[in-house]
Amino acid sequence: MCEKLCKVVSWKELSAHNKSNDLWVAIDGRAYDVTSWRLNHPGGLRLLEFYGGKDATEPFLAYHAGASSKIAAKFMAGMMVGNMEPNDISIQAKAFRKMAGIIEQTGLYKQNPAFYFLIYAYLAVTWIATCAFVCNQQILLATFTISIFWGQLAFVGHDLGHHCVHIKRTVSDRVGLLVTAFLGIGVSHWVDNHNAHHAVVNSSDCDPEVQFMPFIATSTLHFEHTRLNQTKLEQRLSSISKGLVSYQHLSFIPLLMFARYKFYAQSFGHWATGKLYIGRWSELVAQLFFFVWYIALTVQLPSWKQRVAWVLLSHASDWVLYLQTVITHFPREISPGVKMDWIESQAVGTLNWSCPAWLDWFHGGLQFQIEHHLFPRIPRHNLRRASLILRPFLQELGIEYHSPTFMGAIVETYYSLKKVAMEAQRVAPPALVQAATH
Repeated sequence: MCEKLCKVVSWKELSAHNKSNDLWVAIDGRAYDVTSWRLNHPGGLRLLEFYGGKDATEPFLAYHAGASSKIAAKFMAGMMVGNMEPNDISIQAKAFRKMAGIIEQTGLYKQNPAFYFLIYAYLAVTWIATCAFVCNQQILLATFTISIFWGQLAFVGHDLGHHCVHIKRTVSDRVGLLVTAFLGIGVSHWVDNHNAHHAVVNSSDCDPEVQFMPFIATSTLHFEHTRLNQTKLEQRLSSISKGLVSYQHLSFIPLLMFARYKFYAQSFGHWATGKLYIGRWSELVAQLFFFVWYIALTVQLPSWKQRVAWVLLSHASDWVLYLQTVITHFPREISPGVKMDWIESQAVGTLNWSCPAWLDWFHGGLQFQIEHHLFPRIPRHNLRRASLILRPFLQELGIEYHSPTFMGAIVETYYSLKKVAMEAQRVAPPALVQAATH
């Protein structure tokens, strides 16, 4: 141990250990070799790969609720390689580390069990109401209630994935299986994608949540290439794709009505990789259970016309949820590679929107996206309080805190997609544009 404490690791040496089979990170002035532990990391392998050979202090503080010294001492002591050579810490990095301490001292990481008890209660009510409406052939009412049910359940799944609902991680994982069983989307797939998204927000070639080719291009950078992290393949943007993208500002909301089918496929595809954070077979059983209850409910309708209508309408009803997720990032700056300044990349790559407190339940905390990205472990019921601290903090650093209205955010998304669409029309052959959109 004395040898490790005495060894000084240079930043050049650290940067050389940036491969999956040779992975070092620096945290709070110390270097750690996380290679042997990389597959067991609760946040996923990709999160470590993004910061391999780099200083990961800021994301570490953000993901581990500020308890860096305790966690490092307990779980990472055996991985320590040595102390990092002294270097100048940026003003923003110093400010972030100070703010992380303030957030923890003010108790904003503390969960409120009553808040989630109420959420679980009305989830049960909306699911029972949906079943009752379907059994009584009230398809439109059932569509309305299942839209609320799936939307609110997705917000709970999001909170569970960030481990800000229950104190014990094992409890969060088990409740996560229940979410999968009633939402139909695998929690492991979501955790893997979403943690990567947080690490490299709005990176055109690394962030999986801004990659929607061939239907939507969030930036003209996608006209050259798009690296799909899920498969590690690069694909060229075809002429037909350019034609589709040429009218994406008009088609993006209708496309959201079909997004659920994509998530089904991705969930089963991710299960096939075996890279799961819960039990592999437990997650498969949960996903299959979803289809059992959903099909059993669907066949309660007497005619095939009603059954088809119910399936199409209920699946399309998710568009409101997906709209809220895309407007948090689509209008913001998309750039290649990985930005290394944590606080600025998170603030500039995300968009808040203002709403009255009584509507917080509807937006599920997504309206405080800046706060969430800077400190993902803050439970959503504390995000409004956190915004009172973070807004002036960012303003002092000269970083924009952008928070239009909800409709304003939708309009910004429309014009952002339209700007890319106009460029696609310029480069796409007119005949292919016509063929792809008519």
